[in-house]
Amino acid sequence: MKKSIYVFIMVVLVATGCMAAGGPSVFAVAKVGKVIVIDPGHGGIDGGTQSAQGDYLEKNLNLEVSRKLKQALEDKGFTVYLTREEDTDVTQHAPNSAVKSRHRRDLMGRVEFAKQHQANLVISIHTNTGTKTNIGPLVICQPESYESVTAAEIVQHQFNSMTGIGQHVIKGKRLYILTHSTIPVILVEVGFLSNPRDAYQLHTPQYQQKLIEAIVSGVNEYFVTKVS
Repeated sequence: MKKSIYVFIMVVLVATGCMAAGGPSVFAVAKVGKVIVIDPGHGGIDGGTQSAQGDYLEKNLNLEVSRKLKQALEDKGFTVYLTREEDTDVTQHAPNSAVKSRHRRDLMGRVEFAKQHQANLVISIHTNTGTKTNIGPLVICQPESYESVTAAEIVQHQFNSMTGIGQHVIKGKRLYILTHSTIPVILVEVGFLSNPRDAYQLHTPQYQQKLIEAIVSGVNEYFVTKVS
């Protein structure tokens, strides 16, 4: 159905000459009918990682960034949904509630939510942990998905331009949402809570805005490459 609507709109634009000078740009056309699901990682009893002092929990930061990213993408014309909008897990969306593991049902629920909303792209927001020297945002992709790899490389390039750090895209071979989704997914680690500098910056509105602008620019570019 979405594809039919998109084709119809494209035909109308061409037929009316709107694709000529003065008509909608390729950026506008690229967004027609595009649905993005943002998945704030963890939630509820699953706090994720935390800062060295324990004062910052990943689940809260993921949700804060995701809410702002949703608004920014909507402002650009995309249709956007969050897998969770509060401090909860996503088990209610799991297609098989008989699975005993709450953690597994939570992961299943995230994949199912994106499927139900017929997403064109899933952006899973997380916060990383490592040594004190690990720093900066990085993107993880589905190794077998050309669309995921492309989107990840574009967003990572935006991050690298922002930070001056030469991070490389990682192929996620063991992460559930990447290995079980048939929809293109990128998992964005916005920074390292184990790094004091990252931990501080990640909780400032100014740095969060830079991250969001980089992701939005990358998403715009990704969809343009699909219609150009």
